[in-house]
Amino acid sequence: MKKVKKASYGLSLLVVLALILSGLAPVLAAPQVAADAVAGECLVDRQIAIDKQIAEVVAYAATSERPIDEVEVFIEIEDIEGASLEGLSTAMVVANLRGYASANQLSIIEWIVANGGKVLNTFWLNNLILASINPEYLPLLFAEFEEVERVFPNFKVTIPEPEGFPQVSAETAVESPPPTWGVARIRAPEVWAEGIDGTGLRIAVLDTGVHIAHPDLVGRMWTDDPDDPTFPGGWIEFDGDGDIVIGSVPHDTNGHGTHCSGTALGGATGPAAIGVAPGAWLMHALILPGGSGTFAQVIAGMEWTIAPRDDEGNPAGARAHVVSMSFGATGFHDAMITPIRNMRLAGIVPVAAIGNDGAGTSGSPGNVFEAFGIGATNAADAVPMWSSGQVVVWPASHPVPYIKPDFAAPGVAVLSAMPDDDWALASGTSMAAPHVAGTVALMLQRTPGLTVDEIYRRLRVTALDLGAPGQDIRYGWGLINAFAATMMLP
Repeated sequence: MKKVKKASYGLSLLVVLALILSGLAPVLAAPQVAADAVAGECLVDRQIAIDKQIAEVVAYAATSERPIDEVEVFIEIEDIEGASLEGLSTAMVVANLRGYASANQLSIIEWIVANGGKVLNTFWLNNLILASINPEYLPLLFAEFEEVERVFPNFKVTIPEPEGFPQVSAETAVESPPPTWGVARIRAPEVWAEGIDGTGLRIAVLDTGVHIAHPDLVGRMWTDDPDDPTFPGGWIEFDGDGDIVIGSVPHDTNGHGTHCSGTALGGATGPAAIGVAPGAWLMHALILPGGSGTFAQVIAGMEWTIAPRDDEGNPAGARAHVVSMSFGATGFHDAMITPIRNMRLAGIVPVAAIGNDGAGTSGSPGNVFEAFGIGATNAADAVPMWSSGQVVVWPASHPVPYIKPDFAAPGVAVLSAMPDDDWALASGTSMAAPHVAGTVALMLQRTPGLTVDEIYRRLRVTALDLGAPGQDIRYGWGLINAFAATMMLP
């Protein structure tokens, strides 16, 4: 076991603490990523980058209930080269990521424990250790292990606003013709007419939970054992440290998750046909209890979509084909980059809402270069003013500026399921994302074996370009066309 080595640092932790406690240092409104330690080694002095990261962790800890001499911190370790995972099966990608993380985390875990810290969890989708440690040891951690790239808080992730749920009763909606306007606008019913409804595909929704007894969702959740109320392989719940909640059964803590799940694959038992891929299987991870969660919950949910487990941690079910993520953290969060990249390398399509803060903004993970970032449109094909989009300048995500969103989909007054066996209208890019996830399921049923890149290309070339020619910050490449993208010939 390595011993602690003393090191001299230009900005001591005591100075950082003094600045924060005196109010002279800026208090972060949200845990925005500090200097990118990896790229920063070439651009700025590594020392300054480390000091900024530690200051951020301490500042974030000061807003929590933890004592100041104990901070909850993610320790990011040098990750495996993505190029070495290209072309591998999902199982081999997972095996390589797990093996690399396990081998590289061991000595650091021993060091943390030896110095009075506690390891709260470890992750492999990104090479991360979540630990509780005295912040005075963080400079020593960097000095001892060159493979430690950066530290950052276990920051909060939320469902974007606005999110309204005006109820629509089944009695009133009987007069409304199926399908919903959004499902019709992307031409999903024309795909169903070809005998394609997503059958056999698995859509994972990472959200607030789901009410699977809803008449439009009953029987749609995957399970290895129909007699097991925990739905192994189809349902999971994670706590704030990313640990599995043992014995958890499907439930919704907000309504948002049920609504999004319904849009992706719900049926047509009440007001209208609400789901884009009504034949698909649902996988659901509760990572946003009450509408907000931690990054640990997010990455645990992402890992589960690739290598699902039951509530006791045993392998269960099978990996998702597409993941719908209607949540985000405003701004640019480097911690989201590697997980999204590795999801794609594992053959899983990462669909994410771009955010509801308007033009000139975006949220992570939707703004990660490799994510399918989704903006919203209304029934008149206009983009609402709150739908996010921007030219992204984020070298850690991509070396040159790029545009988000990637695509637009219906996201205003979307009718879908709610936990009380009723239906409701809701608006947001949260509602747009599952339209795209459902479309991906249709595409994969029609043409099994499509790669993530091929799916993106088909969505791009078939999208209805409604904004400035080419990709723009309001529509992306355009409004998705499920029929054209699904029926497109090779």
